[in-house]
Amino acid sequence: MFSSPAIASLLQDLHTTSGLHISIHDTDFHELVSCPKNPSRFCALVQKNPKARARCLAADKEALEKVRDTGKIHLYKCRFGLWEAACPLYRDGILVGYLMMGQGKDSSCIAEQEILDAALRYTDSPEEMKACLAELPALSRETATAFSNIMTLCAEHVAYLSAARVPSADLADSVKEYIDQNIEKKLTIPHLCAVFHCSKSTLINVFRKKEGITLGEYLTDRRMEMAKGLLRHRDEPIGVVARRCGFVDQGYFSKVFMAKTGCSPTVYRQRKKKD
Repeated sequence: MFSSPAIASLLQDLHTTSGLHISIHDTDFHELVSCPKNPSRFCALVQKNPKARARCLAADKEALEKVRDTGKIHLYKCRFGLWEAACPLYRDGILVGYLMMGQGKDSSCIAEQEILDAALRYTDSPEEMKACLAELPALSRETATAFSNIMTLCAEHVAYLSAARVPSADLADSVKEYIDQNIEKKLTIPHLCAVFHCSKSTLINVFRKKEGITLGEYLTDRRMEMAKGLLRHRDEPIGVVARRCGFVDQGYFSKVFMAKTGCSPTVYRQRKKKD
């Protein structure tokens, strides 16, 4: 969704202009694409330490969760004092991912020493760390704020460019593939319309004409098939199986499973173990 040449070019322009590391993350906070492809030498050196890497990942997740909850851009400093910013990517009112920038140091001498002190707790290469820190772009708070404001405008364009424009003849197959790859997520008609940049009526009518069933029926059938496989081959609690198949409520999952199979998930598991 975010791998188009136009998006890659935009990320490159943002990086060239700011010197910062620019990345796009999906709604589960996984990094999908970045420019440059690898983190700065400073961050790479720090993250050689597993504890330091865990702190960095936790900071990113915490920031993206705040953006998800507020729906607004978030400018902050990471655990090691580097400038970071994250903003939501919305398409047709649906959250489809996040745009992040970061790995820039505060331009004040005091802040730079604080960054170095924090990093040296996780490495025994002080001279190399100093050299890596010197390579990072230096930004004042005002400059960091300005870049974050520009990033919000770019986010709208990124969301637009990421729309999957699929010919109607291929729409049903593309939707099926997307569902299969994201079966554990909350998939709604508005979300799918936003992903494939089509109207509700187009999505529903094209899918039913091609597949002979409604989109909702296909989604339920796929989730039930996945549930059956998990119940046959894994000993996970029913609640875990329900969540893995995209059901938030275990009771509703059991109700749907009963309607489709004629027995509860527990009974189904017991029967298959005897087979």
